[in-house]
Amino acid sequence: MKRIASIAYRDFLNNIKNSIVLYMVAAPILLAFIISLFVPTAESSSAVFAVDQTIDSVVVDQILEYASVEYYHDIHALEDRVMAIDDVIGLTLSDGNYVILSQGNESSDLDRILRMILYQYHSDGSINNNPIVNVQFSNIGVEDSPVSVIGTISIIMMCIAIAGMIIGLNIVEEKESKTIRALNVTPMNKGEFIVGKSLVGCLISVVQVFIVMLIMGYHQFHWVMLLAFTIANLLIVILFGFLTGITSPNQMAAIANVKIMFLPISISIIGAIMIPGSQQFLLYWSPFYWTYLGYLDIIKQTATWLSLGYYALWILLITLLLFIALKRKINIKLN
Repeated sequence: MKRIASIAYRDFLNNIKNSIVLYMVAAPILLAFIISLFVPTAESSSAVFAVDQTIDSVVVDQILEYASVEYYHDIHALEDRVMAIDDVIGLTLSDGNYVILSQGNESSDLDRILRMILYQYHSDGSINNNPIVNVQFSNIGVEDSPVSVIGTISIIMMCIAIAGMIIGLNIVEEKESKTIRALNVTPMNKGEFIVGKSLVGCLISVVQVFIVMLIMGYHQFHWVMLLAFTIANLLIVILFGFLTGITSPNQMAAIANVKIMFLPISISIIGAIMIPGSQQFLLYWSPFYWTYLGYLDIIKQTATWLSLGYYALWILLITLLLFIALKRKINIKLN
């Protein structure tokens, strides 16, 4: 344990002097802060209501006294507008009943304003009188802004990838200072060396993940689930980090090589969003696909230990297969 702590402490001292590492530590947090500013901006504009052609012009005039109105030719166009990322709810008329369409993540003030307008218009002015028509509410989907959800998961996966980059840079540092060969004649075994070299990068990544979640406004998540799932995901980047470090002659080459990891990350995120559920088996080969699903459940607060265990099992299985395939090469390079 003392030898592991010694390696980790030496890496920590080297990392705080390395401007590249400091940039990698700050970049995801800064990006999360920028996105967190953008998402409220899109959702905090003045009150806007969308209506279709079923709404009488007199009702529209009444709404215009309190808010802006956008017109759409049919219910499908109206639903598409409501499903956009900004704060807009829709109003349509069906079988004599007003139907308010909401995505689920809009401000509750918009509902209250629209109900007040309808009640005032269809009553004699008394709040206690029953309205002439009934008002129904329809929730048509997503509870969180897609920009917020996908952006948060993308930044978290970047944080995990950064752990691999830091590990790779630390291995390159050992190669450049020619200390790996010296370590081979010490009592330290390869397991202690691997844990020691991985510790700093993994700790930084875990801290980044929690900070990003808090900056993006997700405060009600299960902390233990997030920690456990993040640790499971770090196993794959530890492998990538060591492979990058032993195959890269310098730090610039290590950064270039580890960027290859962002290709399967990008494919996994885009595929999970765009590919129909029945065809997502095409993404099972990527550990980052399972990473995306796990963090999506955590953010939506639908995660269970069983579901996260299932995703983590896939990640561990893929990591194990890659380790078996690369074990000999890693041992040769470390020796």
